[in-house]
Amino acid sequence: MFAPGDAGYRRTYAVALDLDTGEELLARREADVVNVSPDRTHAFALTGPRPITWRGRPFDGSGRLLEIWELEPRRMTYRGFPRGFLGPETARIQSASWSPDGKWIMLTSLSQQANERETAFVRLDGTVAHRITTPQALWDSGAWDWAPNGDAIYWLDGAGVLSLRDLSTKRSQPLWRADDARLLLEDSVVRSGWISASPDGQWVAVALGARATAYVGSPTLRDVLVVVRTDGSDWRLVSDDREAPAVREALAWTADSQTLYSVTRSRARETDTALRVVVWRATDAHPAGLTLPLREGMIRTAVLADGRLLLWSVARGWTIDANGRAVRLAPPVETALAESTLVGVDRAGRLLVEKWEGEHRSYLAALDPSTGRLTPIYP
Repeated sequence: MFAPGDAGYRRTYAVALDLDTGEELLARREADVVNVSPDRTHAFALTGPRPITWRGRPFDGSGRLLEIWELEPRRMTYRGFPRGFLGPETARIQSASWSPDGKWIMLTSLSQQANERETAFVRLDGTVAHRITTPQALWDSGAWDWAPNGDAIYWLDGAGVLSLRDLSTKRSQPLWRADDARLLLEDSVVRSGWISASPDGQWVAVALGARATAYVGSPTLRDVLVVVRTDGSDWRLVSDDREAPAVREALAWTADSQTLYSVTRSRARETDTALRVVVWRATDAHPAGLTLPLREGMIRTAVLADGRLLLWSVARGWTIDANGRAVRLAPPVETALAESTLVGVDRAGRLLVEKWEGEHRSYLAALDPSTGRLTPIYP
């Protein structure tokens, strides 16, 4: 998916591309998200935000609309707010993603009045099959992940219980409990959680944090990371960091499921900021850890085709290997990244970046992570 800027003002359109052929699979103006299903039979788009009316009255929600498309033949099969999901209290779709089998679309929304986060799993006809509502202040947005078969999700609830939830039967199977592992965090502070399932379906990484305030994304006072077997038979403590308040930036597996990268931003004092990186390998008993200097600014991460983690912030970046060794990016690569926005990584291992021409126009390009050479892709 790529959402370039239009000339004149910052109005966007989104397009899904076949990077091998350059073919536009679906392009939608005034949309900021277009995503094609893994089997490439369907696509969804999030359009808006636009003013909406609720029960005949204007509603100040400017909510997105969900569009579902068949790609062959190309036709829209659904457009609107999924029934039973969005209403006057949950009027904006925040994010969306496909299940691995392409049968479900996951939507999240934040309630403006009830202070809740709602997660819904939508069928291809736009109907809601399953809903989960959690207090907005309780969990960050990474507290669930898809099971490899696509018919179930791993879910971390407010009590620190990791469960496998079947979307068809709506049954839950507990896999791991933080209190059983004696890792239950203090009840006097708000908790946060991230989880990430390994691609081979053998492990789930679980990150638990105790936050000082109810604001989602605020620093944690303690960050605990464990990996749990997906059958619930085993778990391992990876790290328990109590040194400084931290904000989690990434929790990512390599494609072969052998290496897990954990990235948090820590602040020891008001002016001191650093990146804390923990590398866990399934074959090792002890994880590797390192700390990197950081300026204030947005952090972007990507797992490269060779299994290294790329970290980028403002004007400096590194690659980190499975042994925990960090290497500074070559100057041409840092210069190219400083003048563009990192979008992702293609199958050839090139970085996909949005390169800006002036203030209002941009194009998609592939960046060689070794040489810094840019190759325009679209338009």
